[in-house]
Amino acid sequence: MNNITADITNYNERVQTGKRIELLILNSLRSTGMKIDSASSFEDMRLKIDGWIINSDSTRHSLQIKYRETGDDIIFEILKDWDKRVNGRDSVSNAEFYLVVDRKGCAKLINTSEIKLWALKLRELATSDTLRYPNKVAWVGKTHFVVSWEMKITIDRASGNRKLMGYFNPSLFTATKEYRNLI
Repeated sequence: MNNITADITNYNERVQTGKRIELLILNSLRSTGMKIDSASSFEDMRLKIDGWIINSDSTRHSLQIKYRETGDDIIFEILKDWDKRVNGRDSVSNAEFYLVVDRKGCAKLINTSEIKLWALKLRELATSDTLRYPNKVAWVGKTHFVVSWEMKITIDRASGNRKLMGYFNPSLFTATKEYRNLI
């Protein structure tokens, strides 16, 4: 399933294709025995929730699905408008968990709060760094000689705004659960 949405330039087509992939992932989770409900349109569009995990005690936990076609990192929109400092969709998401699915179909369930803490640190770094170096648009963080995160100011294809994106190595976070060959 490589490069399905990456090359689609029409925003609506890209969203529709993403929704088909999301449904495939939700159905794959269901086939593993996980009880999961799809999100409503309101939850999806406004709260940035893709589904609800239902535990054996009937408690519900909100979920956002992140499928990567061109990398195995966790992509995170920190700011959707860098110049106006408007929080990105992932920063405002109400999802408790991220299900991160890599190119091989392996998935990790990660607590969103861990990712948001890193995103906040990176936002602060970018803000202070660009005061000293106004033309700086990219950063890389390494731990033990391995790239742990990257951050870039890029142009949003849909709006034309400059946005701040974070790319996290999933090994930075503790996975609550892992799945192999999900899709």
